[in-house]
Amino acid sequence: MKNSFNPSNIPEPGCEMGYPESQLREIIRGQEWLQFLDWMRGQTTGICDGTRYSHAFEEYVEACDGEKHGVVYYAVDVGRFLSGDRDNPLNLGTSGL
Repeated sequence: MKNSFNPSNIPEPGCEMGYPESQLREIIRGQEWLQFLDWMRGQTTGICDGTRYSHAFEEYVEACDGEKHGVVYYAVDVGRFLSGDRDNPLNLGTSGL
């Protein structure tokens, strides 16, 4: 089921990895938030601890100005949920399945 989601209606992710839970709760509210959490059980999330691994330096370096965002939802998953394209992994057309 698709709706008229327009990605320009939501702000840029507040973390280098995606949308922190605190930011996303301002975008998705009420019953839709519960539906999102239920749908995310089949998706991958990240955890931002204010660092990222640098392959160039072979160590962890500061990310997100050192802010620890905690649970982060990837922008591609947020977009898929909000667009209603929840059954099609990676937004592939039927020819890509």
